[in-house]
Amino acid sequence: MRRLTKTYQKVLFVLITVTTVLSIFYYYYTIPENESQPNAYFNIGFVLRLYSNVATILNTAFKLVSKHGNIFDKSTGSNINYNTALGNIISTSTKSSVSYRKHQNIFEVYMNFSANYRIHGNTMVMSTQTSVNYSNHGNIIETSTQSNVIYGNNGNITATSTHSSTSYSGIEHTITMHNGHDDMIIPGKDAWIPYPVKRNPSGPFIIKMNDGSAIQYTNYTFYPLTFNCKYIINNPNICKDVTNFTFLIIVHTAVPHFYQRQALRETWANPRLLKSHSSRILFLVGRIENETVQRSLETESKQFQDIVQGDFIDDYHNLTHKGVLGYRWITEYCQNAKFILKIDDDVFVNIFRVIHTLLPNFTDGQRKIACRLHKYSYMHRSGKFAVDPDYFPLLNNFPLMYCPGPFVLMPRRIVPEMFEVARTVPFIWIDDLYLFGILPNEIRNVVFLPLEDVHNREETALKCYLGDKPCNYLASYAWTPGVMYVYWNSTLNMHKDLVNKYSI
Repeated sequence: MRRLTKTYQKVLFVLITVTTVLSIFYYYYTIPENESQPNAYFNIGFVLRLYSNVATILNTAFKLVSKHGNIFDKSTGSNINYNTALGNIISTSTKSSVSYRKHQNIFEVYMNFSANYRIHGNTMVMSTQTSVNYSNHGNIIETSTQSNVIYGNNGNITATSTHSSTSYSGIEHTITMHNGHDDMIIPGKDAWIPYPVKRNPSGPFIIKMNDGSAIQYTNYTFYPLTFNCKYIINNPNICKDVTNFTFLIIVHTAVPHFYQRQALRETWANPRLLKSHSSRILFLVGRIENETVQRSLETESKQFQDIVQGDFIDDYHNLTHKGVLGYRWITEYCQNAKFILKIDDDVFVNIFRVIHTLLPNFTDGQRKIACRLHKYSYMHRSGKFAVDPDYFPLLNNFPLMYCPGPFVLMPRRIVPEMFEVARTVPFIWIDDLYLFGILPNEIRNVVFLPLEDVHNREETALKCYLGDKPCNYLASYAWTPGVMYVYWNSTLNMHKDLVNKYSI
């Protein structure tokens, strides 16, 4: 910069000297001899001619400089060519060759980078050893490593890739896409779904309603992981050689809940309790990383032979996977039970009243599901039960009826149908909605039987069971340790007639 300044000083000195000599020569040889030559006129004219000539020469010289706005350049070993650039350009580079044409505002930071930009709006590029081609974009932010990305005719795009080759064309706004995921479809009320439902990730699923309208529900697809996953623990003989097999009790439980499982075995879910309506119990769990707890689970399974463990993480948001695993196990290993009673491990069931008052509502061939029915309930968008905004984005309520999971009674014959349809219907993590709403809606001709006296709050149920009158609840929560036994002992005392009729 210092060398450049000295050069300009020398050039300016030469120009001023030449201009002065030419002005003096012009003055003495162009004014007539008889014209007076006052000193003031000489001084003013000389100065005006001097600055006019200098300005003309400097203006001609500076026309050699390209028509930039403001340019700030710091580079080492760089070859930079600016031609009719507009706006402001800031360039910081090392060993780079950059050509800018018809830009507005550009900020460029890179190393060993060769880029060609044409007709952009605003562009920010940060990359290493990247080859990127942009054409006719609006705004683009690109962060990549050794990637080859082509964008064409887009609006706004944010792309992050590693060793990827991606082509986008004709997309207005591009969302983040994960490999292996398609789009998701969720059936709504009175909705039908064309098969197959798996689509390319280029567009969302559209639900077509019976009235001809269409609703886009979500852009995500995750299919249940438990169709083909291995059984870490399996007890395939639970249903084998059972006579008068009325109930297979499916319990969704967590691996560390040893106490809850034992309380069920020792009270109403005891397989040796009923004399004319045989029952079996099956505890469903997922995978856990704690090796000590896993060994305890394996010991428990060897002792009671009533546990099935799937190869998926045992987490609250994986309950749909757990439920589909249960449907799969029933389809594969339990074809002789009449009914499936699905519960959570903190639920007490008056099994005697279920037999006496609920089973008569089921006749052979009826496709009923009995539960405390939720009818188009409100959809939470925050909190523990939050539904992602991409699910049912236009709705405030769920678009179909479904059964809450703590207590559901259904005929076994519909379970294989729901398992098969789950292969084609992408899931939602809310297991109650998926298992007891979406899938029954898909297999058709399923009728819900609404129940009132099920899964009441623990405080309310305790008052009922400890009261003077018989408590007629079908199912109640038993969250607190010991409460399951309180309910059980109270039931044995309050319903002696039913106990004597149905128990051994």
